[in-house]
Amino acid sequence: MHKVYSLKSLDFIVHKNKEVGIANDKEMNKALDSDLVIVPDAGSSQYKKHKRLKDNGIDVIVLDHHHTDKESEHAIVVNNQISPEYNNKALSGAGVVFKFCQVLDDITGSNYAKDLVDLAALGIASDNMDMRNRDNIVIIRRGIYLMNQQDKGNKFIKALIDKKSYSLGDKVYPIDIMFYIAPLINAVIRLGTKDEKEMMFEAFIRGGSKVVGSGRNNKGQMVFIEGEMARIAGNIKRRQRKKETKGMEKLSQIVEKNQKDNKIIILDATNIISNSMTGLVANKIQSKFGKPTLILIKNESDGLYYGSGRCPSGTELDDFRKYLNNTGLVEYAEGHASAFGICIKQENINKLIELSNKLLEKYEFKQIYNIDFLVPSQKLDGSYIFKLDEMKHLWGTDLREPLMMVTGMKIDKGNLELIGKKSNIIKIKYQGIEYIMFRAEDKIKEIPDTNSYTVNVIGKPNVNEWRGKVVPQIIMEDCEIKGNDSFVF
Repeated sequence: MHKVYSLKSLDFIVHKNKEVGIANDKEMNKALDSDLVIVPDAGSSQYKKHKRLKDNGIDVIVLDHHHTDKESEHAIVVNNQISPEYNNKALSGAGVVFKFCQVLDDITGSNYAKDLVDLAALGIASDNMDMRNRDNIVIIRRGIYLMNQQDKGNKFIKALIDKKSYSLGDKVYPIDIMFYIAPLINAVIRLGTKDEKEMMFEAFIRGGSKVVGSGRNNKGQMVFIEGEMARIAGNIKRRQRKKETKGMEKLSQIVEKNQKDNKIIILDATNIISNSMTGLVANKIQSKFGKPTLILIKNESDGLYYGSGRCPSGTELDDFRKYLNNTGLVEYAEGHASAFGICIKQENINKLIELSNKLLEKYEFKQIYNIDFLVPSQKLDGSYIFKLDEMKHLWGTDLREPLMMVTGMKIDKGNLELIGKKSNIIKIKYQGIEYIMFRAEDKIKEIPDTNSYTVNVIGKPNVNEWRGKVVPQIIMEDCEIKGNDSFVF
């Protein structure tokens, strides 16, 4: 907007924690000292705040994609969910901002938005939006093209890609953004200090500028902001992983002891994890136990419990957020159908558990794998995996990687290895294909002590390149390892 309108002053607010929109009095006071307030990826339902700003002569533009009950009377709301003339309801907040920038180009006769398409692609992929939508596909492909060009595109995105180069190889795909790039950004948002969050925002918009380095190898030196922030993001991600593991262990024990038979899991994580980690841990718990999950933390100032809700995909409960709102027992559940923020009174927590045990009595919430291919192990060779890998640029949310079930693999004990620093990775070699399962501690405990095995596998095809060697793989999501009495010949 500086480029288009030559503004006298343009300032930004980065939230301290996980707040959204205009979150508190301090932010409102700053907004009241402005002529124009733009709220991205949030704010559609903040009607009272819109009115207060409008009453003070301040215009508000909301650029959002979240569901809302009505359109605000006191703000300009650009929201694909409430626009009857815009068909792409799967556009993310970043996508809405990109479209807004395109309109600014049209109005002013400028051409700046095209240079922002990689940011839009990053946002669409990171927010797990539908990759079958043609509008999203075009933005993603153009954005990925920029990311894969050496001399073009956002410098901070490129620094993050370079940070994960070991895992990504020499080319980036949409699914790589979801699994490798977005988690680094997410870690800073959830666990970074306010200064680190502001620095990350600066890295996105002012790549190529320099800051004083703070790392072991560059302390006190002037370094590019994008590289320094990528290094910091990696450090924060490692801290996050450690805290997440500790919190998961404690909360999993509570589930095993008290809530394993409940239809939904509701955990008080106060003093176990930080506010910024409720969504991450809720996702881990629902994945481990296969049930809709709420992770809550008590707010001492008002006595209410705030947190995050997550629900397994592919179950009978297709809209967990709507279900909770319909019970009348929550203050609010806002966000997406299976991933949202929530607020509830303490006295309603047990009521919600009891009601859900009744209303969801017939729901089984079993782990169901919707496989695309069922292949006897003897008929699967590496060429099949290489062919599927050629389609890697297509995979993303709602157009997922193909899931294969490989059956009847008969192997000797020597063909099954436990690898990694913690020996918690299962590796099976069979007919030129490597079958890999990461973080397999629970599965390893189930391996029988016999000389040979019959193995059935559910997993995703992958091609691993390392030091010039190309190996077809199946990354296992689940496996069944049965013991045999004799050796395999």
